[in-house]
Amino acid sequence: MELSDGMSLIAGGFVLNEAARMKGVY
Repeated sequence: MELSDGMSLIAGGFVLNEAARMKGVY
């Protein structure tokens, strides 16, 4: 299940990165 947690963490970071890019912050 550690892999699942890692995937979740990476997915969360990707989503935050995309959200920031859409807002023009990143």
